[in-house]
Amino acid sequence: AVVSTQSTGEVSAVGKVITNNGTTMKVELCDGGQVTVRFSEVTEALPSTCVEIHGRVEGDGVSIAGMQLIHLKDDTNMRIFSKGIDVCEEWVNDVFKYSS
Repeated sequence: AVVSTQSTGEVSAVGKVITNNGTTMKVELCDGGQVTVRFSEVTEALPSTCVEIHGRVEGDGVSIAGMQLIHLKDDTNMRIFSKGIDVCEEWVNDVFKYSS
């Protein structure tokens, strides 16, 4: 559910907000996993809001230092996002497998 440019680098993630205290939010990702996102400034997103997050993976691998939050439409289909990410991962794996 997290698309990464590097395993510990910048990522994009799509999901629904579970909780948000202003600077820290818990998000259920489009594949059902959960991640904690920490922002340096107060970020407004109500529970059940669909969001896209851009940030950096933190050392524990289940937290993101948030750099940008984009609100998506409430009726965003998380299953479609999850399938799209799966397709992208397969394509990237195939490209690197055959380019070695």
